[in-house]
Order: sequence, then structure tokens, then C-alpha cells
Amino acid sequence: MLLVTACTDSAGESTDELPAETSADAQQADGNDTDATPAAVTVANLNVLHGHPIPAPECADSDQCGAPDRVTLLMRHIEESDCPEIVTLQEVDTRMEELITAALPRVCEAAYASSLLADPAVSLGIDREMILSTLPIASETLLDLPTVPWSAHHAVIDSPLGPIDLVTTHLASGSNNPRCTETECAAVCQPTDDAKLCGARQIVDHLETNGGDGLHMVTGDLNDRPGEAAHKLFLDAGFADAWVQAGRPECEAPGDKGCTSGLSSEDLTDESAQTSSRIDYILVKSAPECSVEFAAQDVSGWANEPAEPVGESGIVWASDHTGLVATIGCS
Repeated sequence: MLLVTACTDSAGESTDELPAETSADAQQADGNDTDATPAAVTVANLNVLHGHPIPAPECADSDQCGAPDRVTLLMRHIEESDCPEIVTLQEVDTRMEELITAALPRVCEAAYASSLLADPAVSLGIDREMILSTLPIASETLLDLPTVPWSAHHAVIDSPLGPIDLVTTHLASGSNNPRCTETECAAVCQPTDDAKLCGARQIVDHLETNGGDGLHMVTGDLNDRPGEAAHKLFLDAGFADAWVQAGRPECEAPGDKGCTSGLSSEDLTDESAQTSSRIDYILVKSAPECSVEFAAQDVSGWANEPAEPVGESGIVWASDHTGLVATIGCS
């Protein structure tokens, strides 16, 4: 499977090293300040809806379902949540990338750098992952998951909690989720796996092989409900589901706070529209030097309420998904 990065180190692992004095260094320097606020990092996640006519034909004549207005709403959500240090996004096509990149200097005092690893052979330029970060990104790798356009973006982020190995991904959906007997899969996968489960195995294996000793985090649209095979694979590998560990209510009926998916792209102007399933996650694996336990106040829905209408379209939802936000600290 393809790994796309900017350069290669002496061990043959592809990396894109960006020298910088890290936030972790600054935190260590202040380690004797016993009155300092405990270190924490806030992470938000949202599948932003690329809005292409396939698979959303209703978006064909509306500029990708009002992409400029939806990006305006996204930026509003970022500012209203006090500018999380890390924001992970899925379904970022070329148009959405341009709009988001142009908007970033106008929010949160231009604190964000954006990162998107692009390879048309992997994503067709349609379904890509983007990371917005106020913290330094030390290195990055693009993972090519089974079947176009599925991929995962691995970034090592220097943070007050130490280096965080972050992977954000969009795993295969039911409409494009062949078995490994029908498509090329990574060696770590089983012949009986579908592309979604194989992608999850590939991410876990990649982090176990290439991740550091700090926190490991997986965010994104897994296209998997709680307890299903891909979600369970991450839990069995030691990841905690932030929403569950915080004791937040599960998605059991349309409109429940835990639901993150199920809006139609035709619903974006409908204030009464409801999500109906939970398939979007923030998963965290504790480190030897940083044990993470989420309390209820640490995790909440994000971009999950209709906003004041934006633009001539009157859009009130930034996407056909809603997101979540989690504040992470070491206990």
C-alpha cells in the first residue's frame, strides 16, 4: 500500500520533518510552576461534506451544496468553541481546501496552520483529510487505505502533553466497501475483511509500528456504529472512545445528542433536521507518561445544533454530519 510523504529517513520510513521549538519543550521549561493550569489539548472533528454530485446529486447545481456558506459556518463553529488546538476534517476536496485555507487567516487571530497531504491516485482529489493546528506538526504520512478514495493522514504533533501521534481518517462506506478478496489490501489484513475493517487494521498496525511513546489518537468518520467490527478493533487495540468514557448519552434514536450522521445534504437549510447514527469518533490511547480519562465536561457535540442562517441559501448546518470536541489532559 502507498505511503506518501515528503522525504525519507535513514531507516526507510517516509517523513516530512519540520524543525521547530515545540510546545512540549515550553511546557517542560515551565515544569516548576506548581500554580500553572494543568496542560490540556482540545481536539474537534467533523466530516465537512465534499458536496460532489456523486454521491450527492442534489448538490450538482448549488456550488457543492453551498460550500462557501458551509465553510463560513465551520469557521464560526471553530471560533465559538474557543479555537481548539487541533481540528480534524474529512471529505475535503480541492474546492473545500481552497475555501478553508482562504478563511483561516480571518479566525482565531490567524493561529491555525493547515495540512493536507494530496495524492490524486489515492483520493481522486475528492475525499481527503485535513488537519488544522495551532501546535507544531513535526512529521506527516499519508496512508493509502483499500479502495479509492479512502485514506488516512498521520501527523506527529508537538503538544503540551508531549508528542501526539494523530491519525484522522474516513473509512470505507457501505457503497464502496469491497472484501479483500475483491480488492488490494495490506498484508496485515485478513482475506475475510472488508475495506473498512482492513483500513482500521492498517491504521492500528501503522501506529504500533511507527508511532512514538506518547498519546495515540484516531479521529474521523469510521462509517461504523459503536461495537461494530472496525470500532471494536480500535477498542481492542487499547483506544478509548472519548464519548463513551465521558459517560455521554448514546445515539439510540434520531436526534439524540450522541448521533453524528444521517442528515441528508438536502437538509442543510432545515432547522428541524436530525442525525440518526453515531459513526464519527475521537479515540485516544493513553501513554505510559500520560493516562487519559474523560469526564462528562471534557467531551461534547460540535456543530451539532442549527446555526443562524448563512448567505442567500439560508444554510444552518455546516455538513450532513455533526462533530464532536474533546479536551484531553493527563491524569
